[in-house]
Formats: sequence, C-alpha cells, structure tokens
Amino acid sequence: MTSKHTPGPYLFRHDYGTRYIIISDSVQEAVGVAYGKANAVFFTAAPQLLVALDRAVQDIDSGWAEDAEERFPWLIDARAAIKDAKGE
Repeated sequence: MTSKHTPGPYLFRHDYGTRYIIISDSVQEAVGVAYGKANAVFFTAAPQLLVALDRAVQDIDSGWAEDAEERFPWLIDARAAIKDAKGE
C-alpha cells in the first residue's frame, strides 16, 4: 500500500484557545489542526486504530468459516471503514 497521507505517528501541541496543531512525528511538520483536545487525541490515535481494526478483520478472515459476516455483522462496516481510511 502506498501512503496517501503524511506518515505518522502523530503528536499534537496546544496552539491557543481550543486549537491544537497535529504534527507528523516522522517528518516533523504540521499536518492539520484540531479544535478541542478530544479531537486532537482521537486524530493522533487514528493510525493505531486503523492498524488494530485491519488486523482484527484479517484474523477473522483467515480463521473463520464462510459465514463470518453473519457471525460478526460489524465486519461489513469495518471493511468499509478500512477502505475509506486507506483511500481505496
């Protein structure tokens, strides 16, 4: 997969008021702005969340029967979210 975004991990720094600057730790440059600390925390955690969700889906796909989507209905949403996050 080729990256369509600035690589993480990401950090955030308080700018002023409720504004936080999102920084790519790997390239040491600002990549975005979040308003509210909760949004900044969520944004910086997104890459880890994507990896964890992708691994969970891959594990289920490799070890479960054909009826995995019936057993785990959230798989459909998870696959769609992964595709969206990867820009596919």
